[in-house]
Amino acid sequence: MSPRFDAIGLVVSDMAASVTFYRRLGFAFPEGAEREPHAEAALPGGLRLLLDTEET
Repeated sequence: MSPRFDAIGLVVSDMAASVTFYRRLGFAFPEGAEREPHAEAALPGGLRLLLDTEET
């Protein structure tokens, strides 16, 4: 099995503000993601955008 680029991970200090920002750009985060320490949105081509709080 060969390695595959699967995700882009970002550490954020304010999850609610970050989810709101990326939703405005068209990323589909699930409802309630702004209250979680980890959130994911699917990107074209099978990639995922991962947001994690500094505490996580």
